Amino acid sequence: MLNSVWVLMVMALTVGALFGQSGAIQGIVQDQTQGAVIGSQVVLTNIDTGLRREVTTNETGFYTAPSLPVGRYKLVASMTGFSSAEVAELKLDVKSRRRAWTSR
Repeated sequence: MLNSVWVLMVMALTVGALFGQSGAIQGIVQDQTQGAVIGSQVVLTNIDTGLRREVTTNETGFYTAPSLPVGRYKLVASMTGFSSAEVAELKLDVKSRRRAWTSR
């Protein structure tokens, strides 16, 4: 049986004046006991453009994907031995801040 992966996703936006509007999606990947899932792969895909960014969680389960263009993103977190977690749509726009818990 696979363990569940829980994803705490915190979305924060920073605006770069020189290069247009961009932001960052960051958060923590945890298991059902709230333990950090170290080395988990987090894939963020822009739903409209297909832009794909892959990041890996650190020793505290934290990940960050900086310098993303504003838009709608799908998030999938996966790790061998765990079921994947998915957030179907996250909207990254000016001055937005959201949190989402998901498990799969």
